[in-house]
Parts: sequence; C-alpha cells; structure tokens
Amino acid sequence: MIGTRDPWHQSTTDEMPTMPPTFGDIAGHALDIMFNDNLEADYERMQRINETLTLMSEDDRQKSVLRPISSLLLAPSKDLREVARVHADDLPRTIRILMKTIGAWHHDGRLESYLMFEPAYVGDLIDLGYEDTLGRAEEVRMFLEFDGRDSG
Repeated sequence: MIGTRDPWHQSTTDEMPTMPPTFGDIAGHALDIMFNDNLEADYERMQRINETLTLMSEDDRQKSVLRPISSLLLAPSKDLREVARVHADDLPRTIRILMKTIGAWHHDGRLESYLMFEPAYVGDLIDLGYEDTLGRAEEVRMFLEFDGRDSG
C-alpha cells in the first residue's frame, strides 16, 4: 500500500488554528479524510485481522474464510503539504484566484496538494517516492521475495 500521508506527522498545539476554518480549509480536510483516513483504517483493520488469525488454532483458521494478508505500507518521509506549499505559485492563475476566494491560499497546503498537477510538484513527489523506496529497498525486496538475480 502506498499512502500519501506521513504517518509520523502529528499536529501540535502550536499548529492549532486561532481563527475559524475557511471553506478552503474544510474542503482540504474533507479531501484528506476521503483519501487518507479510509486507507489508514483499512490497513489497521487488516493488521488486526492478521493478528487475530495468529491467535486462532490451526483447526479454527482452516474453518475460517479469513486468510492472512502480507502487506507493506510505504508512506512519504516528508509532509506533502509542505512540498505543495513550495509549488503553490505554479498553480494556474484561475486556481490561485479560486483558492484565495475560498480562503485556502497560503494556508496549510492541504488543498493545494490535491489540486496540483504541475510538473515541478509531480516531479518532486516522484523523486521523494523514489528516494523513500530506495531507503527501504531491502524491506521491499524481502516483501516481494526478490533475490536480485536476473530471471532471463
């Protein structure tokens, strides 16, 4: 599974807003909930089922339709909102005006991270994914049971 949220990023009280949320803030959070919370909940549910299966006897596991699922969660090492904020000015003018109108311009970068398909931003995401995966290359190889030998 490839997530888009840095699971280690936690909001602190310093990051808590002092003003009421704008429509743009709410829209960004809604997209975040739709795309990330479901993935995280599904992953946690799968891990709980796998753990439950290990506690069952072999006979009970054979009677169950449930089977353990191997998984590997890859998540970015950087907060993608920060990457989006760097490239916010690359958005088309009409999108920037819309973002300003709904109160999302230069906020937390959450909405920008979902709306931005600009080459520089996408390139940075690809580079980040590549670097993060290389950093966990041995773990990915083990997950895929790749022995490094050429199959040809």
